[in-house]
Amino acid sequence: MKNFRTNKTLIALYITIFLLIIVFALNTENRQTQFNVMLLSAMTVISFFMLISSLVKSITITDDKIIVRSLLKKTELEIKNISYGYALSAMGRFVLIIHDGSHSVMVSSLSDGFSELIALVSEKITEDERKAFDIITPAALKRKYIIYTFVMTLVIILLVYGIVTSYHLV
Repeated sequence: MKNFRTNKTLIALYITIFLLIIVFALNTENRQTQFNVMLLSAMTVISFFMLISSLVKSITITDDKIIVRSLLKKTELEIKNISYGYALSAMGRFVLIIHDGSHSVMVSSLSDGFSELIALVSEKITEDERKAFDIITPAALKRKYIIYTFVMTLVIILLVYGIVTSYHLV
């Protein structure tokens, strides 16, 4: 049995973003208008759910099942019954869609064991569906990861800049 979770670097980035949003929202200058309060509340809630879902998400591969746990539910797919698999390129990640006849799941490439899951699913699907997996190469996975991490780092830099300027630290 193999268990995979969200990459630890991304979890650290999510924690940092969540904490910086809270520090930024605590400044009274940023809460002067109703729009700012709504925007800061939305940013806090979204970053909180992003953090919690990344901590809860996991993929477990056993001899006969793929178990995907998310924030809302747990889905088990029978490996021998996998009938459909498709890979999509999304912003900063790849998304794998797997169907076993009764359940479907979408798995992001931000999980640690994504390459092993691709190899397992590609054995069970048709040749036409396997062609969609050609976009996922180790270099493409690394490039997507770097782009996603870079964007999250830019968000952190913008939040730090906002905190520094709003607290008049400069």
